[in-house]
Amino acid sequence: MDPDSQNQNVVMVLKIDGVVAGSNIPADLLRPDLAPLFTSVNHGYSLFLTGLSVGRHTLSVSAIDIQTSATLLIGQVTVNVVSPGVFG
Repeated sequence: MDPDSQNQNVVMVLKIDGVVAGSNIPADLLRPDLAPLFTSVNHGYSLFLTGLSVGRHTLSVSAIDIQTSATLLIGQVTVNVVSPGVFG
């Protein structure tokens, strides 16, 4: 959620190993846990990944600021794919 635009939904960008794998992912899913903090609760997002090759991969998700278009890293994780469709 963009604190300067709390009632608008940001879009997310997914990178896998530093390469954009998904963009313009809407952050518009229900997040009731945000109710005590903000005026809007529709700022969640969901991603479904397929086709990752066996081995280690770094996944990162960033939000795009509504006013400036700057990106802000939301989270990053390294996963180990032991066989297609299985994360370790």
